[in-house]
Parts: sequence; structure tokens; C-alpha cells
Amino acid sequence: MGKTTQQHLTIQMDPDLPLHNYNGVLGGVTQTGEIEMNFFADCDALPQPAEYLFTESGELVANEQDGQQNKMPERHVLRTIYARTLLTVDQARSLVSWLMKELDHLDETGPRPGAPEMAAENGSDKGSGNRG
Repeated sequence: MGKTTQQHLTIQMDPDLPLHNYNGVLGGVTQTGEIEMNFFADCDALPQPAEYLFTESGELVANEQDGQQNKMPERHVLRTIYARTLLTVDQARSLVSWLMKELDHLDETGPRPGAPEMAAENGSDKGSGNRG
């Protein structure tokens, strides 16, 4: 085995780094053999603007959608990718190993007191990550 040296690692978090709640990940293997991961969140898209007609006294007369009131409205989902990551095969294996250790720890100990119920239900714990 090669010579070992002692190194000091300082970890710093960018103060402008946002915390996102992801619903899933898209991606795959690139042509160069790296793993691309695109983390996304889904939400209902904002409705399209509508025009309403009012009398001078403020009473609603009609709107452009009056003829479609009995029609079931379509649901439009907005999927936004918040983070893109490229990993080498070794980095991907390391990530999987770390994630499996975190899941095993969660299975053994259960959720932390005060942790949101949703985190316990789906196995995610956004506050985790300090056990290394």
C-alpha cells in the first residue's frame, strides 16, 4: 500500500444554497459513461389568466369560461429541475453506499423525535447528512 499522509478537510456550505424538496430524479448514463441525475419537483401549474366582466357596481356578469363550467378542468403539472449532477461510476457507487448506510441507520433507529412524519413515511430525511 502507498504512503499515507494526514490531511485536514474543512466543509463549508454556501450561504446562498437553497434547500429544495425533490419529488424525484431523472437521468441516466451519458455517452462518456458518467451518471447524470436531474433532481426535480412537481407542482400544479398556475392557471391561465382569465378575463371577467363586472358591472359598474362590481357584480360579476360573465367570464370567458362560462360555457365550460360543466367540463372537468385539465390538470397541468409543472416539473422543475432544480439540480443537475454528473457522477463518475466510482462516485455513483460511493453515493449509493452512503445512502444505503443512511437508510439502514434510519431503519434501525426510526425517525428522530420531532422529525416530520412524511420523512419517516418515504425514507427521506432532509436534515440528515452530518454522519458522513
